[in-house]
Amino acid sequence: MIIIMRPFSRHDRAFTLIEVLVAAAILVLVAATAVNMLVSGKMAAQAAWEDTVAVNAAQAVMEELLAGSLTGGERRDDPQPFPGASGYTYTYSVGTYQQDGRLVQVRVTVHYQHQGQERQLELVTLKRKG
Repeated sequence: MIIIMRPFSRHDRAFTLIEVLVAAAILVLVAATAVNMLVSGKMAAQAAWEDTVAVNAAQAVMEELLAGSLTGGERRDDPQPFPGASGYTYTYSVGTYQQDGRLVQVRVTVHYQHQGQERQLELVTLKRKG
């Protein structure tokens, strides 16, 4: 068995500096994209959680209003804090309007902060008068 050895060329010994720099740049781009996706996902999850809390709070107020007798014309424009929700920044306002002789429109607006900006969510329904 004969083994023929060829002399090492300059390219066989190691990576060049340019190859290392290109690989490092690609790695940085992939890592930055992954971190950006994680941060965006966390922000979207936080916004969805806050929206869900607002919807649940509005539904609770709406159910309480619908359980009582509504005549139309009741208004609570100044935001009220939710009972038993100390520490939360969610407030609500209520408006009822008589649509016709039989129906009353009930509107519940929940106000809350998201990333320093005022947001609001509104639920509207009709209830038979009486």
